[in-house]
This record gives sequence, C-alpha cells and structure tokens, in this order.
Amino acid sequence: MVYAPVVECEAWGWCNGQFAGHRPFQEGWVHPNPMEFDVTHAIRPGAKNQFTFRVNAGAYRAFPGAGFQSRLMLYSPKQETGEEKKTGSGILYAPQ
Repeated sequence: MVYAPVVECEAWGWCNGQFAGHRPFQEGWVHPNPMEFDVTHAIRPGAKNQFTFRVNAGAYRAFPGAGFQSRLMLYSPKQETGEEKKTGSGILYAPQ
C-alpha cells in the first residue's frame, strides 16, 4: 500500500508502469485528505520499484500550493495468522 496523509486536490498513482489508483478531487479545506493505493499487484520483490504520482490542483486556484502536503509511506498491511495474544509490548502471534 502507498499512503499519503494529505494530498490536495486530486491524485493518480502508478507502480512500475501499472495503474494503482485515482483519488478523486476533494476540496482543499476538507480534512483529512488522504490518498491510499494498493500496489500489491505491481510490486516486484527484491527488485527496484518505480512509483509515479500525478497531483492536479490546476483547476482549483484557491490553493496554489496544493499537492503532497506530507511524506508518502509504503507499507504492507498486517496479515493475521495464528492466535493473537496481547502483551504489554504489542501483539504476538502463536504459530499453529
């Protein structure tokens, strides 16, 4: 998953040339304004991966500084396997 907490105003994303998603236009004063695309289908493990983003704010003159307003993050959603056990330091998984 690729995630950005704040993107103003509209965004598209690609991973290794494959379309990953489109975040439709949202008014600049509407918050949160996140963008999240699932890039699982396009990631090449162990190889270099290229991410391309297009942010369009041209049709919205009220926010001339629109675009990415924070860092982008690449993460893997946690997959729950086994029995979940809560501990004081977090969550552990017991293999079955």
